[in-house]
Amino acid sequence: MAGLSSLLDPIAPEQFMSEYWCVRHLLIHRSITALDGFAKTLLDLPIKDILRCAEEPVIVMHTTTSGHYRGSTVSKSQAFNFFESGMALYFNVSSVFQDVREWTNALAHDLGQVANRCKASLFITPANWTTEQHFDPNENFTIQLRGHKQWNIASNDSVRYPVDRFTCSEAVPPRMSSYYLYKNLVPPKVGCTEHVQPGSMLYVPRGHWHSVESVTESVSLNFCIVPETWVSLLIPLIERLLLTSPELREVATGVAGTEILRKSAFEKLKQILPQISQMIGNLRPQHIFPEMLPEPSRPLVPEDNIIRNRLATVVCDSAADKNIEVTITTHNFVGSTPAFLGPSQASIAGSRRVNTILIPEEQLALLEWIVGQGSFTSRAANSHFNDLSPEQVGGLIGELVQVGLLHVDSADAQAAENTGKGDSQAAAVLMTS
Repeated sequence: MAGLSSLLDPIAPEQFMSEYWCVRHLLIHRSITALDGFAKTLLDLPIKDILRCAEEPVIVMHTTTSGHYRGSTVSKSQAFNFFESGMALYFNVSSVFQDVREWTNALAHDLGQVANRCKASLFITPANWTTEQHFDPNENFTIQLRGHKQWNIASNDSVRYPVDRFTCSEAVPPRMSSYYLYKNLVPPKVGCTEHVQPGSMLYVPRGHWHSVESVTESVSLNFCIVPETWVSLLIPLIERLLLTSPELREVATGVAGTEILRKSAFEKLKQILPQISQMIGNLRPQHIFPEMLPEPSRPLVPEDNIIRNRLATVVCDSAADKNIEVTITTHNFVGSTPAFLGPSQASIAGSRRVNTILIPEEQLALLEWIVGQGSFTSRAANSHFNDLSPEQVGGLIGELVQVGLLHVDSADAQAAENTGKGDSQAAAVLMTS
């Protein structure tokens, strides 16, 4: 099995990513004989035997007395009884088969997603079972193994890129109310109907409305990808960044309680919010992906705004010949490899980067000053240390930029590059933002 290409043949993965991924649904009809591996072994297994492959628990899909579509968990030993009673079953199989894990890992890699956000599941539905119209917060690839189904699909013009599941009979979830501002949320009247048969592969993007009717008893293999959004990626990274500030680690006294305490908290917020704004404003892509190659170098100019990478650590130690050994450690993903990355994503996450430089003893005070700054200009550094030459100040700043402790922002950067001017002996500073 080869990840994305195994689902899309004869469509190329590149075409899928540019024309369909996250945008519109895709249906491909193929012969069921094209399946191999564990999917092929499921084709003729009795339902009872398929359930032995289930991860606990099994979700029983049922309709309540009020007509609402719901899921309840049961043990896999109980699940077959519910199926015989006319209820649909849904359960994961990601950890049961070795080739399932290989398939989901390859699929996640091809889609640029982390592996444990991709799982494989089975839907087992009796004939004439129908789901309520709904949309999901995940991307779905479904391979029909047995039986026939009818999918009713429509794009979602009300909520773009939802991160919550919604079913028509339910109220808008509390979190969704922050990005969906209206009371009623209903699917459009116009959509399309797709019929799937054994061997068919149907891709449905997240957020697309759909309901599904099992024309006959049906077994479907589903690859569900809960995509990493910029919000889900950045929130833990921003938290790590903010934790570097002692002021933000203080107890938030007064956020509840008496009016006097709340007023005190309000005044404290007036002080710390500008600090938070500046810290987040100084966050750079290279703080998250420091292994990405920087832009070409250019001479440092006095007006350059130089930003300190607060997540990098600096350790100084005495060395021979009156030099100071400085060890600078920068980490990927703002401080550490996140827990959601498994071993197969180690190459994506990268590891911490450790650099050691030697600086003259007379530049130690400049280094200590730099480490204490959130941001500064080249002119300010030269002004504070006029006992050092501009070449010495610029040279140290240039070294610290190259190892990731500093990053340079400058409104005059493009102008400096366009003029082509600059002393060739000046410190070359990598533009990394």
